[in-house]
Amino acid sequence: MPVVVWPHGLVAAPTSPCQEWQLLIGVQVEIRRHGRLLGIGVVDNATASGDIAWIAADANNGRSMIEKAGGYELSIAPPHLRSANTTTRR
Repeated sequence: MPVVVWPHGLVAAPTSPCQEWQLLIGVQVEIRRHGRLLGIGVVDNATASGDIAWIAADANNGRSMIEKAGGYELSIAPPHLRSANTTTRR
């Protein structure tokens, strides 16, 4: 599962989960399972029903498939976390 290193001092309150994952294609999202934050990633694709989504691969992880039936939730990542995910690491 794609995970990002959170910059110190940036803590996000949970946002409302989106039930229609097919609308999140191309969007950076928070990935939670049973309410626990796993990280953030970009939705690469989703089924028409919105029950399954694929999270795009990053430098450290391959493409991941997640299912609502497995307890996963997706919500749009807050703006301050989206920009933190794209910063260059040294």
